[in-house]
Amino acid sequence: MTHVHVIRQRTCVQLSQTYIVSVSMLAGVCAAVIDIGTSWMFDLKEGVCMDAFWLNREQCCWIANDTTFDQEGCAQVGYSDSVYIK
Repeated sequence: MTHVHVIRQRTCVQLSQTYIVSVSMLAGVCAAVIDIGTSWMFDLKEGVCMDAFWLNREQCCWIANDTTFDQEGCAQVGYSDSVYIK
């Protein structure tokens, strides 16, 4: 092999490694977004956190600094309490 062929081969290997790392990182970010989004959307059916709408139920009630997970100190409001329909 000549010197030019060795350099081309190294460049090809480096590009393929970069591609594999980039695709892997993109897949990881997509998986994280899906995981966080599904838990948030699942908790939307129970109501909305009045302090910060982007928090799920566990995180919303965690803001109350309670050691127990009860509804009294939680800022999350159910849809029946927050929407008045005649």
